[in-house]
Amino acid sequence: MSYVSSRQRRINKQVRDSIVRRLIDWVGQILFATVIGVFFSFIVINWLSGCGERFPTSNGGYVQGECIYPSQIWNDYRATQSAGEE
Repeated sequence: MSYVSSRQRRINKQVRDSIVRRLIDWVGQILFATVIGVFFSFIVINWLSGCGERFPTSNGGYVQGECIYPSQIWNDYRATQSAGEE
């Protein structure tokens, strides 16, 4: 077993801590950017789908624009719709 001085142990600890600190900062920044990106994408998706807006129809009525929620993304609507055959 070789002798490691207290100065060398301090240097090794600083290197180890700085690598861990950098990794935590890097992962935290990626998670934060992902959360902000998902939030912004839902705003854009709902804006494009006309969430909450009223659209006039040809007979003088109005159709309300639907809002899209994160839980609706993974719903399979094909299973509930018929193909027109009975």
